[in-house]
Amino acid sequence: MTLGSVGILEIFFHGNQRFHRIFLIQPDDVRAVRMWAMNVGAYNFAFAFGLAVGLLMVNTGNAAGGKSIVLFCCASHVLLGFWLWVTEKACGRVR
Repeated sequence: MTLGSVGILEIFFHGNQRFHRIFLIQPDDVRAVRMWAMNVGAYNFAFAFGLAVGLLMVNTGNAAGGKSIVLFCCASHVLLGFWLWVTEKACGRVR
């Protein structure tokens, strides 16, 4: 649910000033971050859909397939979170 909600916010509301603090966006940077915000939102929404399908599969008789999907989605987000941390540190030094 959270991934889906964040995905929708990133896709449709990244330009809304109420959410600039959440996304760490400066008002002058909205146009510059539009592409990545919309793409990251789509990834988050896709992972939320994958988790929902995986959990549905687990609870409707295809436990092995559902667990695989859920594990993939969760592991991907752990790895992507680590990658975000690494790249934020690397890009932060450039400034």
